[in-house]
Amino acid sequence: MRKLVAILLLIPSFHAIAAANTGDSNLIGWNEAIIQKANTAADVSYMTENEKKVVEYINLSRMQPQLFASTLLKNYLKGYPALESNDYVLSLQSDLESATSLESFLPDTELYWCAEKWADFIGTNGMGGHGDFQVRVQNFLDENKRVGEDIDYGFNDPLTIVMRLLIDNGVEGVGHRKAILNNDYTNIGLSIKPHINFTWACVIDFDGKM
Repeated sequence: MRKLVAILLLIPSFHAIAAANTGDSNLIGWNEAIIQKANTAADVSYMTENEKKVVEYINLSRMQPQLFASTLLKNYLKGYPALESNDYVLSLQSDLESATSLESFLPDTELYWCAEKWADFIGTNGMGGHGDFQVRVQNFLDENKRVGEDIDYGFNDPLTIVMRLLIDNGVEGVGHRKAILNNDYTNIGLSIKPHINFTWACVIDFDGKM
């Protein structure tokens, strides 16, 4: 029987050195081989570059959580000094520092189309939320799958999207973070679309075997 987990949505409120090769200054200090392994959506034709980058950053947080905390998270917080003592930031730092390495997510075509359809719908209609998630996913996924969904609103910058979901500021239970760092999920599909009220919406769907 399929296990359905509709994760919360987030609305806006606030050792080869790789950067020279990737063009991503956020990844200074990262091993190029690790980055390449994390970039599982690199050759996917149906995703935008920003969508691929979201996958890459998410995978880096799973594969090398301690390094992610000491580089990407640390540098991100320099732009938001008020968050450095935030309880959700502190709990994220603790979670990453104690986490074990997980496999990278693999892009999935059916998950992408599921996410893309919902991102289009909520963006066009100015809506929020997951709607009837069980109905939306039943035509896309096999019965013996665990499925979940994260939604972020307000941004199309990949690092900002990933950091907001991982920090999960103000979200009781940090459901977005738990989905991203969930070992039971193995596949990912995501879509970033314009939203008439929040500018952007990023819908991320996950699945894995039961």
